[in-house]
Amino acid sequence: MRPRPAAPALLLAFALALAPIVSIGAGARHFAPADELERLAAELRGDDFAQRREAVRGLVRLGTEPALELVLAVLGDAEPGVADEAQLALGGVTSERGLRLIAGKRGMLARNSIVRLRACEAIGRVSIPVDAELFLKPLKAREPETRCVVLWSVERLARAGRLAGDVDGKLGPALERVHLRDREEIVSASALSALAAASPEAVLAHAREALGHRAAPLRAAALEVLGGSASGESLAISVEMLEDPAPAVRTMAVRYVARHGGREAVRALVARLGGESESRLAFTIVGALQELTDRKIGLDAEAWERWYETLSADWQPADSRSPADLAGRSVALAGLPLLSDRIVFLVDFSGSVWEMQADGSSGKEQVARALRLALEALDGEARFNVVPYADAPVPWKKALVPATRANVRKALDFFQGCGAYGKGDLWAALLFALGDADVDTIVVLTDGSPSGGLHWNLALIGDLFAHENRYRSVVLDAVLVRTRPHITELWKAMCEASGGQARSAEL
Repeated sequence: MRPRPAAPALLLAFALALAPIVSIGAGARHFAPADELERLAAELRGDDFAQRREAVRGLVRLGTEPALELVLAVLGDAEPGVADEAQLALGGVTSERGLRLIAGKRGMLARNSIVRLRACEAIGRVSIPVDAELFLKPLKAREPETRCVVLWSVERLARAGRLAGDVDGKLGPALERVHLRDREEIVSASALSALAAASPEAVLAHAREALGHRAAPLRAAALEVLGGSASGESLAISVEMLEDPAPAVRTMAVRYVARHGGREAVRALVARLGGESESRLAFTIVGALQELTDRKIGLDAEAWERWYETLSADWQPADSRSPADLAGRSVALAGLPLLSDRIVFLVDFSGSVWEMQADGSSGKEQVARALRLALEALDGEARFNVVPYADAPVPWKKALVPATRANVRKALDFFQGCGAYGKGDLWAALLFALGDADVDTIVVLTDGSPSGGLHWNLALIGDLFAHENRYRSVVLDAVLVRTRPHITELWKAMCEASGGQARSAEL
């Protein structure tokens, strides 16, 4: 077991001393028994993982200031499952004083950067109004990733109608300043999205200007604001952005055009299909057309054009739509169709891959056979990478390379010789994959459950991946081997949210 910092002794003593004094949960003031806080604090310090997680939940339910201080203290816990539990549980805070604790020096303004990051995300989960002024200092965080998460929390709360206080007078102008002045493009894009939720009347001019920005994340954020709006210009803007040079922006445009439906949307998608060079994006267009029209035509752009010419002027999308059928792709990994030509394979090398199977082979040998079949079937113009991960990602290459015969052979040799072993840090592997701007598809082969790294709660990872991937539109696919049913459902939700799929397989 890795070393784990216990709650500081002085903090615990202070917490126990205050326990009978006051509760800060919702409703009337009431007394909290010291023995309940003491019991939960002892469980939190213990070695039983499940009991520690339950203690976190119990402390948030208790709702006293001392109890919540103990929860905030484990946001930096060395056991990621406990820290994840605290991050999620803090969304259950139900009082103004509790919110100010999260926003204070033990949370969003803490010295520890991981604690800051977790607290800034957690506050976006609460179900009560949050004073807009609590975000003014965290917006100045040193780390770009923290500023992005603060902006995401502002946006989530605003969209849920839970942003209170002086939004227009203080927070709105602060968001505008971040959008216009922050040197990090991803932060500027996130500020535009937050501004759209918090001060929609102030965002339109900024969004129109950002449509022509040189940075793809800003164009994506602008398209999200304008293409996703109910205004009369949204379809025209989305159609225009189908020609954007960045595949991620074109992917977003496809989705917004498809939402509009109607004959004009179909015409634009059919036209884009005829000129689309990216494999995954072409399949995305076909999927959108199939769902709109209930026609199971594949990648044949001319066939779609001929069908479109038969439409009446008042044609409307099908009332009852069946799922898209993208069959016919010959390249697959363990039965999962590979629709991309810019793909990174993440392979879980945690303990289970080294276990011996009934046929006498190891799990790794079975994975190697499936991977060989997939890589050897890739088109020579495709680009790929292979990244085993255990305690950390162990990439074959820093970025995608062409799928030449020589590169495929070298990748397979690397995979055969890789001896990575340890806990499966899925989160670090996903971040590595997203760090390659050329990637449009991530395929994970795993037994399902992360067991190491900063995050391993799959529900939380799903939310965080969607946030990180927001302006990238990377598709996440997964091959799940001997995965428990409830873990399989979490994987399906995470993959489907990105436009991908998760499939169970026996190698």
